[in-house]
Amino acid sequence: MPPPFRPGRTRNISKVKHEHSILDGQAGDPLQERRNALAKTAAILAADAIAPAEASASVTYRSSGRLLVVGTAVQALPRADLLAASLPVTAVLLDGEGELAARAYPVLHARAIAVAGWLGAFEARWQAPGQAAQQASFDLVLDLCPSPLISSHQHPHGYYAPGPDEAARRAAASELLDMIGDFEKPKYFSYKERLCAHSRNERVGCNACVEICSAKAISGNGDRIKVNPYLCAGCGACTTVCRPAPSATTSPRPRTLAAASRRRCAPMSMRAARIRYCCCTAKAARR
Repeated sequence: MPPPFRPGRTRNISKVKHEHSILDGQAGDPLQERRNALAKTAAILAADAIAPAEASASVTYRSSGRLLVVGTAVQALPRADLLAASLPVTAVLLDGEGELAARAYPVLHARAIAVAGWLGAFEARWQAPGQAAQQASFDLVLDLCPSPLISSHQHPHGYYAPGPDEAARRAAASELLDMIGDFEKPKYFSYKERLCAHSRNERVGCNACVEICSAKAISGNGDRIKVNPYLCAGCGACTTVCRPAPSATTSPRPRTLAAASRRRCAPMSMRAARIRYCCCTAKAARR
């Protein structure tokens, strides 16, 4: 999942080094190759001239950098030591209570722990052997457990579960250092409650959007559903299974995608443009 944006600052989430158009690969005819190159250049210029997408509602996060590091002592403490120089760290260790060197940050032991939430609003609950359950709030989580504590396919912003790969762990630690401040992302969805067929008179009917949501952002709420805007990743899967269409994506809007595809296709040959326009418009319609 891409990280949220900082307000007032454009942030390149990914850079595409090279894009193969459907006209590439037609070598052998110098005249046709020149036409293809001119069409491709014109399409790029046309894309640059497309007006920015309409502004949509946004969701704001605030993080002061309070970091929870979870894992065994061997896995968690070296990362916590490095990150503690820049962030307020708490480490929760899931193995035995052996002798450990004193550290400048809290080191706790637990036999079980549960984590839920999102950037700036994580809640962790754990229990140490022979003690009552404890609870605390954190802005960020670095999960170094063998299995992720948050099992959703789309992890919430601020939660990092890099797995056993050492390079991925270094990348996660590096990114955590930049996750302090105010962030925002589009709200992504709109919901028309009167059209929802989730339930009537406490009898569950349609549960399709709840089951397909990869971010676990949708849940039942009486006779209606509830979408958590802080967890919604904007994948649009819920709109593909919702027949009465009470939910819809709002960023980017389908008409914005369709207009962009028409503008890009204008300089191309009619056949190539027709293929590309149909593909892009079909994607926009599914949203």
